[in-house]
Amino acid sequence: MRRKGFHISGSVVIFFALAIYWWISRPLDEAFYVPEDFEGCASIVYDIQGVSALEVKNHTIQYHLDKDGILLTSSPADFGWEGQTSSGFHTTEYYYVNKNGKASEIPIEHIGQGTLGEYSENGRVRLTRYAVPIGNKEMSCEDEYYNLDKLVDEKLNKK
Repeated sequence: MRRKGFHISGSVVIFFALAIYWWISRPLDEAFYVPEDFEGCASIVYDIQGVSALEVKNHTIQYHLDKDGILLTSSPADFGWEGQTSSGFHTTEYYYVNKNGKASEIPIEHIGQGTLGEYSENGRVRLTRYAVPIGNKEMSCEDEYYNLDKLVDEKLNKK
């Protein structure tokens, strides 16, 4: 009887240890906030020196995009990921934000497929970005690198 109790206790301890490990090491969720009525490619541009790092609230990365649908961050592209090659299982939510700061969820049918990629010029990476179409699910953000690169330069020169 004593051994059976020991095995049950050991199993419970292992279960709770694994649950705690999962809870601590799970990837971060994501919340995107874009200006009300924004339609186009929302872009997060990573590894930009001299700008703020991404903010985390309640285990959720907060992406607050400007009027152009762009967020510049000093954080790396794998910020909050489960490992170096996978973002892991997580929740992603998208919100429109009105002029008063009130957020309303964007219906999933208005969100396209997000892509992570790099734009290189002369063998040098110019920018790393995650882009997702908002408003028009069928829109492709693949050809937006050149325009995004120009906008990033303009935003950095304003600072």
